[in-house]
Amino acid sequence: MSEELIINKLEAEGYNPVWPYTAEPDEVDEEHDHEFDTKLHILSGEIRVKTLSNGLITDFLLTEGDEIEIPRKQLHEAKVGTQGCRYIVAERH
Repeated sequence: MSEELIINKLEAEGYNPVWPYTAEPDEVDEEHDHEFDTKLHILSGEIRVKTLSNGLITDFLLTEGDEIEIPRKQLHEAKVGTQGCRYIVAERH
């Protein structure tokens, strides 16, 4: 599926804004949360996302074609793989 089709699909799901992002190799996003729902759709590379809920840590390794939805107020952190990662970021406010 092309970037344009993925963006259109996410917008149809009520996400706005929606944009492509290229993360550098080994980029780290420390633990945080958002005031909005977030969805990532991986285009290439890999990213490891860890979520924390009720004391339980869940670890996701996402690669091309994978999606993850992170609900508002969900604590999470991320680390990009050694080859970098390109993905679509979508926010639903």
